[in-house]
Amino acid sequence: MKKQFNVLGIILTIILVPSCEKKSVPPSLSTTTVTEISTTTAISGGSITADGGAPIVSKGVCWNTSDDPTIESSKTTENGDVLSFTSNITQLSPNTSYYVRAYATNNAGTGYGKSVSFKTHGDKPASNTLNTSNITINSATLNGSVNPNFLSTTVTFEYGVSTSYGSTATALESPVVGDTDGNVSVKADLLELTFGTTYHFRIKAENSLGITYSNDMTFKTLGQVPASITQAATNLNIKTAKLNGSVNPNSLSTTIIFEWGTTTSYGNSVAPSQSTIIANAPVYVNTDLAGLNPGTTYHFRVKATNVLGTTNGDDLTFKTLGDVPTVITEPAQNVKITSATLVASVNPNYLPTNFFFEFGTSTSYGSLLPASQYPFSGGDFLGTSNSFTGLTSETTYHYRIIAENELGKSIGEDVTFTTYSAEDADQNFYHSVTIGTQKWLNENLKNTHFGNGTAIPYIINNSEWNNLTTSAYCWYNNDETTNKNTYGALYNWYAVNTGNLCPTGWHVPSDVEWTTLIDFLGGNSVAGTKLKETGTLHWIGSNPNATNVSGFTTLPAGDRGNSGFGNLTLGAYFWHSTEYSIWGGQITYIQYPPTADILPFNKEYGASVRCLKN
Repeated sequence: MKKQFNVLGIILTIILVPSCEKKSVPPSLSTTTVTEISTTTAISGGSITADGGAPIVSKGVCWNTSDDPTIESSKTTENGDVLSFTSNITQLSPNTSYYVRAYATNNAGTGYGKSVSFKTHGDKPASNTLNTSNITINSATLNGSVNPNFLSTTVTFEYGVSTSYGSTATALESPVVGDTDGNVSVKADLLELTFGTTYHFRIKAENSLGITYSNDMTFKTLGQVPASITQAATNLNIKTAKLNGSVNPNSLSTTIIFEWGTTTSYGNSVAPSQSTIIANAPVYVNTDLAGLNPGTTYHFRVKATNVLGTTNGDDLTFKTLGDVPTVITEPAQNVKITSATLVASVNPNYLPTNFFFEFGTSTSYGSLLPASQYPFSGGDFLGTSNSFTGLTSETTYHYRIIAENELGKSIGEDVTFTTYSAEDADQNFYHSVTIGTQKWLNENLKNTHFGNGTAIPYIINNSEWNNLTTSAYCWYNNDETTNKNTYGALYNWYAVNTGNLCPTGWHVPSDVEWTTLIDFLGGNSVAGTKLKETGTLHWIGSNPNATNVSGFTTLPAGDRGNSGFGNLTLGAYFWHSTEYSIWGGQITYIQYPPTADILPFNKEYGASVRCLKN
């Protein structure tokens, strides 16, 4: 019995007591970060943290485009006994999202690390057109940039006269290497373009993932119709001128002429010295004209022509030098009793000019007198004159200047002068007036010498003046500047009594001759009105009834008496040659109111003198 029990115990022990041998399981591990990602490759790996109780028979990474890839997907197999490993992932597709995880296999099965995602580099290219450079009339350089996005990219430029393009040019840098992640500059040189034409262009970039196009841009080749500007003429003369202009050929060979003529129809043309030019900036052009007509207005313009067309500058005008003469008849000079000098100014306006004076006692003239400096030319006024004698005294003459050149005749205004009747010893000249049968000077005497040339004493001091018994003269208030030419001199009777005071052929009138004048004018009560200057320029007050119909033109020259000067603007005192007494002579006194009285006057007093023709 005992033996049976032991056998049974052994069997129970075997059944009930577990075996001490350990059972294996799949390995445990982690997936390392993915690095060095490219368009078709990447690097990952794993680290085995537990072998699962059995030897590792294979290890590596596996990947797929879906999460949690298995060894049924793409995978790597790494050798060696180390627990950490690195795997090169290859034959990927660009621009694709992947999942990768490490794996390890033992006899119990395969263990996986955590799934890690990554995306391969690469994309369709990106491109951008930039500016155009080196533009000429038939060529240009197109510029742009391309991002190949890690893929080898072929780059071409499409270009043409519309957005349909029609022509292509491969970029000098094509293909662009796809190992960068940024813009690469690209360009293409275009030749045999058409001048003055607008072109469209864009970039076409192509890689394994697709084709992209940049935005459209345009450029224009050099060359257009020329720009023409007519500029003012210079160097003007009577028969010549210089025409000026500015032309921009706009890069094309351009032919230039000037059109000119007397109307805007022109009718004439001449090429400048710069008749053909090529430039892309304004060029000054000019030409000289000769054989023009004097004093003529001409029209002109610059005209420029290239293969694209013709442009005309604005119409401008110039006038050649020369015109009918410009004349001014000037006042006569050196007018005397029987002579005078005719004066005029003539501008011949650049042309040879003949001129002369017309002269006579009326506006019918009747005589032609040559002028000095005849003929002459130039562009400024020049004085001309003619002095002549043989005139009649106290006569009014008319004259004017006439000038003529090839363009015409000019006639100056009529100018008159009147010859004088008398000349005193000081070469003062006097006009006269005929009243009845008498001829009188109509100005007061103002000579300071006797007819024989002897000086008349000039006395300023009043006491000395009053004590004289010999000849003397003075100016009213001793003011020659103010009073000489208006009122003449004041003389004492002793100067009158010399008989040598008046100009040759004239004398100081006597009592009888003054009486003849006064009686002819109606007597002393009314003669004064006919002898006096009218108005109040010199006579004080209203000067009523004064008519000066006689032309005698009496002025209130005043007098010089014992107490000095007086009566200026109030009265006129005229000496007679007749002696009144041992102490006095006679005067005609014309005053306000206008009577003409003959009165005695102290010989030493100062009074005016009017001379009478012999």
